[in-house]
Amino acid sequence: MHHGSYVIHALFERVPDGADCYLLANVLHDWDDAQAIEILRNCRRSMARAGKVLIIERLIPEDGGDAVPTLLSDINMLVITGGRERTNDEYGRLLRSAGLRLGAIQPVAFPYGVIEGLFA
Repeated sequence: MHHGSYVIHALFERVPDGADCYLLANVLHDWDDAQAIEILRNCRRSMARAGKVLIIERLIPEDGGDAVPTLLSDINMLVITGGRERTNDEYGRLLRSAGLRLGAIQPVAFPYGVIEGLFA
């Protein structure tokens, strides 16, 4: 699988130490759960104690009709990259598995939102 960027593949090895914030925009939906957890663990290992990870991805709304654009993207991600869109609860599980805790989830421009991962 080629994602066209050394930066993305570097996320599986390490990220810069001591940052207050790591921003992952449209990154985790490219990967399956095990790989997404690995990326988040690398952020957790490197982040400052008061640091955070901000995940910018499509949110899956509770209302089924509003969820259609994100669900179509979910199918697309599965077919093209083996990744997927996730629910808020699924992001919470990924974060916990990586040693982080779920913070605020803030919708921004539909269908995107910011999911905050905090030092656990």
